[in-house]
Amino acid sequence: MRRSWILRALLVLGAAVPLVAGAVTAGARAAEGTTRPGVKVPAPSVETGAGLNAITALSSSNIWAVGSWANGDTGIEGPLVMHFNGTRWTQVATPVPANSTRNADLRAIAVASPSSIWAAGMYATEGPFPGQTPYVLHFNGKAWTQVHAPAMAAVRLWSAADVGSNAWFAGDVGAQSGIGQNPLVLHLSGSSWTVMPISLPSGTIAGVAATSATSVWGVGTGTTGGVLMHWTGTTWHNTALGSLYPSAFAMGKSGPEWLAGSTGSSYTPFVAHWTGKSWQVAPQPSLGTSASLDGICVAQDGSAWAVGDDGTFHLAILRWTGKAWVRATVPALTGSVTGCAALSATSVWAVTNASARVLHWNGKVWTLTK
Repeated sequence: MRRSWILRALLVLGAAVPLVAGAVTAGARAAEGTTRPGVKVPAPSVETGAGLNAITALSSSNIWAVGSWANGDTGIEGPLVMHFNGTRWTQVATPVPANSTRNADLRAIAVASPSSIWAAGMYATEGPFPGQTPYVLHFNGKAWTQVHAPAMAAVRLWSAADVGSNAWFAGDVGAQSGIGQNPLVLHLSGSSWTVMPISLPSGTIAGVAATSATSVWGVGTGTTGGVLMHWTGTTWHNTALGSLYPSAFAMGKSGPEWLAGSTGSSYTPFVAHWTGKSWQVAPQPSLGTSASLDGICVAQDGSAWAVGDDGTFHLAILRWTGKAWVRATVPALTGSVTGCAALSATSVWAVTNASARVLHWNGKVWTLTK
């Protein structure tokens, strides 16, 4: 499920559900390893039954991707974590929520170091829709364990960030049938959870990134438009983005540098760049009706990529030339590119939500590695 169509629904529906922010009681605090150890989930079918939603690259020989596998006969989804060691991709054992009766799906991954990696998403305990309970995993360099997030109804987590002993998980709460109700950011400091106060009346937080415990950035969307959020240690400071509804953003040296998403009621994909004074929409090729851009990544050398689909359920990847965005030639596959990770101008990775495909850019051509 792409976030872009959820953002479209937010333009029409936006009923708010009250949410009280504050520290979670001791009984609900997380303790790593409080669930059963990593359980091998059924091997996914890379042809039909699995999809990847996010990817992160620490180096060319240490890359992680997360998503879900699905059983076509039962409709049940399970968590999927894949690792690339420089030679091949392998599925890694992950804890399955003990009380999950239908769906478990990982949507985000964040890395502080090779021995501190977070993955987040949601799982269902009843009913046909995923997202009723937050689902958080942590990797300590050896194994993945489930960390119990606060027990909250109808929660979906879309993004994660990690700095030292602090982690943030963003999404929405009160979601029913795919419509986000209230934006949500959960903060984990050590083993204590806090529901962070947010001055955004309704909508969802599509992305979050942190540079320190007192500098956290997020992008959100609601019934009144898009918003860029900055946590300075005591409060969130919001900057209205008007008709720009971001699905993702990429950080620069001093803060967010690129935004990607859809514009207003036209649902036209956009990529915007921060000039130092304002957000400027950059020139880009037309991707077609109902196209979307759901991810963006920037390497340390400044090379940038935006990913999504062309509106006909085919992959779309854009590359920044320094002056404009151009569409890259990619393998002819169905689905959407859901995330990317850029190591350099000659090493970029991307994942798809159909068949759990992984693509790699070597500076000249995109090829399938899985």
